[in-house]
Amino acid sequence: QLHETIKRYEKQGRAAKKIRVGAEEQDRALVKAELLSALAGRDTAAVNRLRGKAASAEGVFYGAASVVAQVDAQLLKVEALLEAIDGKPLGVWHQAIYEPFNQAATQKYDLQAEVSQLIGELIEALPKEVRRNFGKRVDAGTLGRPGMKITRGNLIMLALNVGNESNLDKLIRGMGGDAETNVKGAGWNINEQLIDTALEQLTQEEWNLVQAVWQHAEKLYPAVEAIYRREHGISPDRVEPRTIKTKFGDIKGGYFPMMYDRTIAGVSTDLSQKTAMELMQAEVGRATVNSSMTKARTGYAAPVDLDISRLALGMDNTIHFITHYEAVRNANKILGDKDVRAELEQKIGPAYADQIVKWVAALASNGNDSPPVDIIQKGMQSLYNNTTVAVLGFSYSTLAMQTLGLINGQDRLLADKNYGPVSIAVVQKDIAAGVAAAAKPQHVQFVMEVSGEMRSRRKSMDREVAQVLKNIAGKEGKVTAAQRFSMEAIAQVQFYTVDIPVWTAAYNRALKAEPGDTNKAVKYADRVVRLSQSAGGLKDLAAIQRHKGIVKGLTMFYSFFSALYAVLRGAGVEFSENVRSKPVAATTRAATRLFVLLALQSVATGLVRGELPEMEPENEDEENMLQYILKESAATALGTIPVVRDIAAGWASGYGYNGGAGTIAFEAVDRSLKGLEKIVNELGEEEAVAAEADYEALARKYAPFVLLGGALTGLPAVQANRTLDGLGAYYDDADDWNWTDLVRGYDPKRAARRE
Repeated sequence: QLHETIKRYEKQGRAAKKIRVGAEEQDRALVKAELLSALAGRDTAAVNRLRGKAASAEGVFYGAASVVAQVDAQLLKVEALLEAIDGKPLGVWHQAIYEPFNQAATQKYDLQAEVSQLIGELIEALPKEVRRNFGKRVDAGTLGRPGMKITRGNLIMLALNVGNESNLDKLIRGMGGDAETNVKGAGWNINEQLIDTALEQLTQEEWNLVQAVWQHAEKLYPAVEAIYRREHGISPDRVEPRTIKTKFGDIKGGYFPMMYDRTIAGVSTDLSQKTAMELMQAEVGRATVNSSMTKARTGYAAPVDLDISRLALGMDNTIHFITHYEAVRNANKILGDKDVRAELEQKIGPAYADQIVKWVAALASNGNDSPPVDIIQKGMQSLYNNTTVAVLGFSYSTLAMQTLGLINGQDRLLADKNYGPVSIAVVQKDIAAGVAAAAKPQHVQFVMEVSGEMRSRRKSMDREVAQVLKNIAGKEGKVTAAQRFSMEAIAQVQFYTVDIPVWTAAYNRALKAEPGDTNKAVKYADRVVRLSQSAGGLKDLAAIQRHKGIVKGLTMFYSFFSALYAVLRGAGVEFSENVRSKPVAATTRAATRLFVLLALQSVATGLVRGELPEMEPENEDEENMLQYILKESAATALGTIPVVRDIAAGWASGYGYNGGAGTIAFEAVDRSLKGLEKIVNELGEEEAVAAEADYEALARKYAPFVLLGGALTGLPAVQANRTLDGLGAYYDDADDWNWTDLVRGYDPKRAARRE
């Protein structure tokens, strides 16, 4: 036994001396030297230089620099920050910190897809009558709170949590409370006998479903055991399944991840004082696999989530632990090294170093996937999801403007110097080849096979779209089907018209430079897509986008602008670094990039919306093309900063401050109330009755009610209003009406410009 203990400690010691860089385990000392070497080439951060000039943290310049750094760190994606530290794509900081999480995200997506399909097939195999009864109320006796509605779906989730003693104990204490372990509970009247009595109502088919889920959950145990062995050097003691007596005979229990109700549960994560395993279990609102699959549990309990629509998501907690454990442990080794941390803070500044640590903590605790924690946040999240569908769903402008991502992709390929400078003609030729390849199913299949990033791309291309798709996962119904189709349509257009072409162009470029290194070519292509396009995965969100509740409203529909912020910031840094040594070349390059990213983007957006003015309008008071481009370019640039973008949007539209996407629903309420007041005042007026013949005016009168309905129900509303407006103009025989007005809505000035 002593010999085995010594061997175990030796193995743990060897693992502690390794750091993962990309997919390779390398000597810790060597990697540390490379990380420090990358920092050595940088100047001391400006905020630290200013701080060094004063005895205390005072002074106008230091204060201003500190504020700018804090804001910039909130807005900058961590991948872009790590690349800036390296000074090149796919450098050591990027590969040691970001890439392990990138690979973990791919593994998580693949495993989630497999489990979701499996759970879906199990439920689909049930008789239709059984599935329909999931939402029906059952008589659970005195279980729960007086008057509480308990459905058959709730009973199935309850049954899944009685498969072993650990889960049963946590279920009873979590729902009923326990003074001894300081568990508040959910106020339920609950004990083992009451549970058994309630579960007697389950049918044979429902118990078969429960057993099947247990059996498939058990398949995750080997991965959990491997993690435990790496952390502690020994295998954990198993929590043995219970034998459950039913009217259909004895049933062998099993494992199911604890899913806690986060309206009560919650605890903070402290990266600096925890091991990787502790860190990943720190957010107790998520499933703590170590406390439900093994006997080494903490005794923590909280109210359990019994929503059967989240059944497939139950495995998500364990899957996240399995896939992200090594990445968290790896990052902890690097960021926990005093020398590395001190040099990092010195060279990039405390604000940026702190954001890297917080990013790791968010990924460790699966923070972005956790549901809102109180009734206000839950209400706001529901409103945001509904508003997303109401505004983006089936919107022609949203679908058409996805294609403009090719402009950003072109800029990214031109800006990269790691494979040598290339002309714009070469880049455009490569992208054109990518567009052609996107139409070939065999090429798309190849991309999906070699790139985990692209496999999950359609589920994570935008934060709002990804959140809606996650929220409706496992749900059925006509409204849900409309929501899912409208969101998936956006992702599909982005994927085939932009992501595949840009990825292909980047992949081919890397392969031409290094023909034998397909792995690096895939990494480079994935990176080009992530940094040039919007992305909604947790690993790709800037700090400002990871906030929840009311703050989240400030960054609705911000994913594209978040990517653009990093691009514009990079262009500015590149200009400042080269302007002294090569003033003409640096200025020309910066001006060209800004023209493509802002001016060309603005013209293309105006073209899609039909808003482009004439080059020289007859009426001198009207805006000309140059004025339009300058105004929209400025608004686009300012749009990369939350709150400021709302002010800029209001200025560009001529209406002053714009409340932003997060206030759309509230503005719809305000406009609906005013419209209702007007309708009531017009009742009985002959002129008002006569005005009803103006169908376009009628459509616009009721537009706020349609938008409000969309925000409350989650049905597409903005595009519906456009179509109703165009239809009204058609029935009014409006001048220069065109069928495109059914898509865009009717605008007299736009119609007149058609001539």
